[in-house]
Amino acid sequence: MLSERGYDALTFEAVASEVGCNRATIYRRHASKAELVASVLRETLLSFAPAIDEETAPRDALHALVDTAVAYLSDARPAAILHIASLARRSPEVAEILDIHLTSTEPYYIRQFRRLAPNADIENLQFVTHTLLGSVVYHLTFRPIRLTPQQIDALVDRAIAMLPVGSDDRP
Repeated sequence: MLSERGYDALTFEAVASEVGCNRATIYRRHASKAELVASVLRETLLSFAPAIDEETAPRDALHALVDTAVAYLSDARPAAILHIASLARRSPEVAEILDIHLTSTEPYYIRQFRRLAPNADIENLQFVTHTLLGSVVYHLTFRPIRLTPQQIDALVDRAIAMLPVGSDDRP
């Protein structure tokens, strides 16, 4: 709905009509449009979360995370994310939604990169994470192409190569 109509045209009435409930139900759960959109983004993202245990090799875990991002950014979601990103430049409320959404995925990637480079500082781990995710988003949203498993491997391997040298755990 967001990708079709845009944030400004998104109303509680339209959402209620789309999901088959009354407007009051939506208002009881969400105090504002921003809160509604943030909630939908969060719940959608959580529904795609891969099961990764501590026994999973970090490279395999990163590949699973990118697979999840690929699945998440299918259908209409890329257009909605692009719309939100564009609107965030002029709306602090929307910028906050986008920031919360993006930072909610970051710890999963950082955890795996930290396993590969335990001595790396957080800024470096964030940069590597953002570079990997930026590449994925670029290919799925701007190109748009479906990434193959081999392309995902290449992106993950290049991100791993960006980690600082000197860790005993670095492949």
